Amino acid sequence: MSKHLSRKGLYEFLSKQYAEIPAGADVLSIGAGGEVNRLLQMFAKRTGFKVVSFDIDESRDPDLIGDICSYDFGERQFDVVVMSEVLEHLHSPHLGTKVVHGILKTNGRLILTTPFILPLHDRPYHYFRFTRYGLEFLLKEFRMI
Repeated sequence: MSKHLSRKGLYEFLSKQYAEIPAGADVLSIGAGGEVNRLLQMFAKRTGFKVVSFDIDESRDPDLIGDICSYDFGERQFDVVVMSEVLEHLHSPHLGTKVVHGILKTNGRLILTTPFILPLHDRPYHYFRFTRYGLEFLLKEFRMI
């Protein structure tokens, strides 16, 4: 029941965001599994943008394996970074958002969602719950649109 409540409106919101990603865009999806990424891949095929998947868990078969809190992307940058239902799993979310900020191109876009009501999952790697104010603090270096 709580997953149903927590995810209410999530896929509608993501569909709207994904529909705005232009053809040819380079997209990084942090967290390689689940419905969020299946939906993203569907939009990528339809629209013609490229998705690179990233995850700390190699069993999810990501394109890149690593910890977003410390991963070195070198000079690589992305037009869009998707971080949906992932932030609560980062051991150091302030470091993860700093890395993401650094890999977004100028005028790049972060699509971020995080649950609030959803029960603990992916134990023991479910560390945080975020309020609007906590997210504003973590994302203060980002320009809001």
